[in-house]
Amino acid sequence: KPASLEQKLLWERELLGLYISGNPLEKHKKLFTTKLTPIKNIIPSANNKSLWTGGTIEKVKKINTKSGNAMLFVKIKDLENTLEVTVFPRILERYPIWQEGTPIAIKGKAQIRNNELNFLCEQIKKLS
Repeated sequence: KPASLEQKLLWERELLGLYISGNPLEKHKKLFTTKLTPIKNIIPSANNKSLWTGGTIEKVKKINTKSGNAMLFVKIKDLENTLEVTVFPRILERYPIWQEGTPIAIKGKAQIRNNELNFLCEQIKKLS
């Protein structure tokens, strides 16, 4: 039985570190024009307003806080750009689906940290 496109993409990502046959977000492309804000259009809001964006989880870096709780710095990539997402311990406990290669929609607030755009995660949904 031939491998599905999803399986081929998974193998490509695992073996090569990138996708060749396509992008797992292609089937969700309409969401990025209707409900999700593309990463390139995210601007830190002065009124601290939340918004939805999304992408594929590219890299997950886990650290421990001073109190010993785990938190994450996650790099996500949409069809064009990347974004670093900060996941605090209470959010990590509520949404334990942070695996590389997983397509997600994420709600949060944008901010500038170390002269780079950063996104503070409030909520996450797996795109299926």
